[in-house]
Amino acid sequence: MSSAPEPGGRGGTTPRLTAGDIAQLVGGRVLGDAAAAVHAIGPLDRAGPSELSFLASAKYSALFAATRAGVVLVTPDLADVEAAGPRARVVVEKPHEALLALLPRLYAAPARQPGIHPSAVLGRDVRLGEGVTVGPGVVLGDGVVLGDGVVLGDGVVLGDGVMIGDGVVLGDGVVIGDAPAEGGGDNLPLMSDGDPGDAMADSDSEATSGSTAP
Repeated sequence: MSSAPEPGGRGGTTPRLTAGDIAQLVGGRVLGDAAAAVHAIGPLDRAGPSELSFLASAKYSALFAATRAGVVLVTPDLADVEAAGPRARVVVEKPHEALLALLPRLYAAPARQPGIHPSAVLGRDVRLGEGVTVGPGVVLGDGVVLGDGVVLGDGVVLGDGVMIGDGVVLGDGVVIGDAPAEGGGDNLPLMSDGDPGDAMADSDSEATSGSTAP
């Protein structure tokens, strides 16, 4: 991994990964320009040339065909889908898991402060309480409700209709409910083995990092 000047002319550096770096980190192979570099993650329909995205389902092929993302993680069966935009594809068995593994490489771990990370994807009619913190790579399905002071760690996935009570902290990678329906997080098609999302987390509970709740 290398560093490049931070965008906007500020001091310091920002992490940067090439397609070759990414392939090495996630055990994939590069199709295209191994020197193509990214410093952030974005959904297929909004990612730019310096951002990483992924494709894990054929039903998102239209988004992939039009994406401007510089590098895209793809499954082996989708490696040959036509798209003019990406300079490189990294072929890997599980793009979602690979993306989560790359989050710490591209985003420093700052102190948790209220706000929504730019890489998060929110569905329709999501309701957020006061002082909510939504981390990188989070996907919220349609109708998700977050109480006051909720903290969602990196890569958390909440299915349609999930309600999280005040003060709950969900660790990195927690999945509650089914994958968001198309239209809610439709550009990050993450998968879950959980039951349909009607889950409610108690307001004083803290989920274990990497766990899957029913």
